[in-house]
Amino acid sequence: MRRPWRVLDGATFARGDALWQRWNESRAGMYASNGAALALIGRSTPQRPEPDLFFMALLARFEGYRPGFSKLIGGPGEFLTWAILKAHTENRAGTVTNGGRLVNGTPPLLSTGPNTISCLS
Repeated sequence: MRRPWRVLDGATFARGDALWQRWNESRAGMYASNGAALALIGRSTPQRPEPDLFFMALLARFEGYRPGFSKLIGGPGEFLTWAILKAHTENRAGTVTNGGRLVNGTPPLLSTGPNTISCLS
């Protein structure tokens, strides 16, 4: 059964909506959070000395970061996404270099190999 999450009642994800007003007055509510309704940490194996998994329950449709992703998040409030982030991968492949002169804005990037990204400016 699809129905909007009650905690998102009045949310349009725009300045001035009901959730923004609550945040503006008391710095409380969903807009005072990182967007996760619930978050958990865990270990991928018991032998790990520190947690390396972060689980987030997002009350939104989230399919990953890409151009326009926020349009899906601001859509109907009946979705639940479990996002799982893995840390400490020990993956050292590839490099990112920034030899550009830009100090503000997004520099143009070029993939120069399967694991390498370079700044063009």
